[in-house]
Amino acid sequence: MRRDVTFLSKGSKCAGWLFVPDDLAPGQKAPAIVLGHGFGGIKEMYLSNYAEPFAAAGFVALAFDYRYTGESEGEPRCQQLPWDNQEDYRNAISWLSLQPAVDPDRIGIWGTSYSGAHVIQVAAFDTRVKAVVNQANGTLSSLEAFGSMMGREGMNGMLAMMLQARVATYESGVVAYVPFVAPPGEPAAVNMPEAYEFFMKAQATVAPTWENRTTAETMEKMMEGDLTIARTLVSPAPILVVLCSQDALVPVALAREKFATMGEPKKLVELDCGHMPVYNDEPYVSQAVAAEVAWFKEWL
Repeated sequence: MRRDVTFLSKGSKCAGWLFVPDDLAPGQKAPAIVLGHGFGGIKEMYLSNYAEPFAAAGFVALAFDYRYTGESEGEPRCQQLPWDNQEDYRNAISWLSLQPAVDPDRIGIWGTSYSGAHVIQVAAFDTRVKAVVNQANGTLSSLEAFGSMMGREGMNGMLAMMLQARVATYESGVVAYVPFVAPPGEPAAVNMPEAYEFFMKAQATVAPTWENRTTAETMEKMMEGDLTIARTLVSPAPILVVLCSQDALVPVALAREKFATMGEPKKLVELDCGHMPVYNDEPYVSQAVAAEVAWFKEWL
């Protein structure tokens, strides 16, 4: 059973879908999972592919849009600052813990791609989190990922563009935007053909309200994100890391190295696919779901 819900985060309403197991008896309390999308994503972009099987396995699941994105409130639109996203996760946990069908002592969090970084940070400092799934991220900070992909020269070029946008916004007061994805050869926040195909297809089918843009400040703050300390503080919360071994966006070898630095309990699962197929392509969705359901069942 799915219903539309909202919860407050720093005075703005975050929109979400609440999935409740069909066989949950009146008065029964179930473990629960909070799901937030990765960079640029909204809940319509296949979060139900995970929330629905979680609910079928006996978990209450909340898939939500961050402030400024999707159906949630907040300005400027399409902004995704890491600490705002993490605050939304924590407020989602608070709201979920108060629901009559939820056992507040058995709450897990699920993040994918960019939100895989958020769940690391949240779990490190929020002891209400009893289990974590990090998918298609590998516990990397944005700086590590960007540095591995772009090199120092490429990063300097991107930082120069962001600083130009900062000056322009300071002068005019108008929020500076960049395209989120674009055809090959055109500038975009995520300059990867696989991502362009994924987001354009999703917009044309399941997510017609999605906007193909993000703020320049989003890009600036993403590059400043660092989870080096938080990664070592997640334990004793158990974490499952699901990597995509053909990932062109996340440096997989580096992700494996960072996983090795984390405390127990932990587990690493690798799927033989790229970054995007894990959202809506088989057999990768089913493989990820099976591993994640088993993990949440073990620890929640």
